[in-house]
Amino acid sequence: MIKAYLKGAEKVKAIIAQMISRGENIKPLQREISAIMHNEVDENFQAGGRDPSWPVSKRAQKQGGQTLIDKGQLLGSIQEFISGNSSGVSTNKAYAAIHNFGGQIKRHPFSMRIKLRTDAKGNLLRQGTEGLKANLAVFAKSSHKRTATRTYTSNGWTINMPQREFMKVSPAGIGKIEAAAAAFLIPA
Repeated sequence: MIKAYLKGAEKVKAIIAQMISRGENIKPLQREISAIMHNEVDENFQAGGRDPSWPVSKRAQKQGGQTLIDKGQLLGSIQEFISGNSSGVSTNKAYAAIHNFGGQIKRHPFSMRIKLRTDAKGNLLRQGTEGLKANLAVFAKSSHKRTATRTYTSNGWTINMPQREFMKVSPAGIGKIEAAAAAFLIPA
């Protein structure tokens, strides 16, 4: 799980700390701060990254669309939270951290065996006679008697993921949070 907390805004943090020490209920302010942070993350997705823009993904280059928004699962998983004296946004997607912070994904070498069906002469059976299906073999079940076992190996590879920081609040967002805190302290 990746969580975003507010960085900067020391004034807001000091004011909230004072309110907590006096025993005041700050839940309404926490909800408002979480909502502002959620809006900021949404704007990051809509803009394709802000300060700096995100590098365009290979999927977006090939298929079109927007970087980090294919089916919208990552964007849809962003949720607000309030926990004790803190508030923010989080996601439960396992791949969120590598997209937000960047880094390397290392796939280790591996090998695997598969059983394919054959005919009486030992030739692989195919899924069809024309087009793509003519190139696809038929997998064998344990009950099939005519099979051929094939072993495939991979040397492993590394994927370099660029940083696409979506869990961040812009300076304008920090200003909105400071204004919300001031409005909470001094109601109109």
